[in-house]
Amino acid sequence: MKKSQKKKIYSITVTITVLLAITGILIYSLLNNPNKEKELTEKMLDDFTKCLTEKNVIMYGSIKNANSLAQMKMFESSLENLNYIDCSERKNDCMDILILPSWEIKNQIIHGAVSLEVLSKLTECEL
Repeated sequence: MKKSQKKKIYSITVTITVLLAITGILIYSLLNNPNKEKELTEKMLDDFTKCLTEKNVIMYGSIKNANSLAQMKMFESSLENLNYIDCSERKNDCMDILILPSWEIKNQIIHGAVSLEVLSKLTECEL
């Protein structure tokens, strides 16, 4: 075998090995991503929203507001367990609300949509 053929085979072997290593690392990271959200069951969401209600958490929103609708969609069918005030219908209850949706947690108003994980941390309701 010539020296140039050996170099070519070596180069191809190294390239294939590197590609396989990169592919393996990508597959491993996709399958074992610690940041991927766990799949929430209906019962988990029910328990979570019931806890929010027990802690007097209130969501202020409007069915006419896209951000409010997106926030409500996160709760799926468990939304019915949540203390919710529709500001398009109950304007007097929303005087201090600047942005929809907003949350009242521990007598403080938090403006804007909030992830379920953040709500869990702020309220100490397990998710």
